Amino acid sequence: MQIYSSFRYLLCSHKKDLLYYYIILVGIQLLALFVAAPFTLANPESSDMVITSTNGITAISCIFILVAGICSFRENFSMALQNGVSRRSLLLGRLCASAALCLILAVLDEASTLLLRLMDLLPGVQTSSHSLLETIFTLELSPTLAALASVPFSFCILLAFWGLGYFISILFYRLNKLGKLLVGVGIGFLFLVGLPGIFELYSRYPQWPIWPVLGTALVNFFQLAFGAPWNAGVSCLLLFALFSAFTWLLMRRAALKK
Repeated sequence: MQIYSSFRYLLCSHKKDLLYYYIILVGIQLLALFVAAPFTLANPESSDMVITSTNGITAISCIFILVAGICSFRENFSMALQNGVSRRSLLLGRLCASAALCLILAVLDEASTLLLRLMDLLPGVQTSSHSLLETIFTLELSPTLAALASVPFSFCILLAFWGLGYFISILFYRLNKLGKLLVGVGIGFLFLVGLPGIFELYSRYPQWPIWPVLGTALVNFFQLAFGAPWNAGVSCLLLFALFSAFTWLLMRRAALKK
């Protein structure tokens, strides 16, 4: 019963966020169409078409769900413990609520993509709209099958991003001030110094024998993990399971902070 109550509460807590997100997303798409269309309508005899393109809407949703995961722990954790909800029930309820939220996002993203294609019916407007699956991979599928395949593919990717966001949230919750500083500086150092430093070493010393070995290993890994839609979906589910396991290890002994 605690799991179901937690699931309902956590899912409903995202209702307004989801509504505002899609109002903004659809509003931007419609604004682009209404801004572009008059340029052609002003010259009805012209054969040129105004083209608007929207591809991979789920990529934007990944950022939304990542931020939602980062902002989902502290307040809900405090409220759950104060109302006698166990950590286990809270986590299971959160996993179920997040899966439902990711599924809703995946369906709405695909519906938004298909809706934008219907805008081709407007005079003087030609739209190009593809899902994230169609943008990344070259598919030999009918439009109907591609739309059906896009939903589970987007769902898996969104779930992985949410798992990462929630793990980051509880990790920083458990760390003290020094730990937060070290992790933040370490991540910044990795992206701003570490990776550019590796490319700089490669440009200066391309003869080192480690580069072909490292490059081949990375290419083979990413080809295996993300080289095909099925591989990418399974890899994202595995990442979600891994982040969830680490989250539980951190949550099970987390103390309530004021």
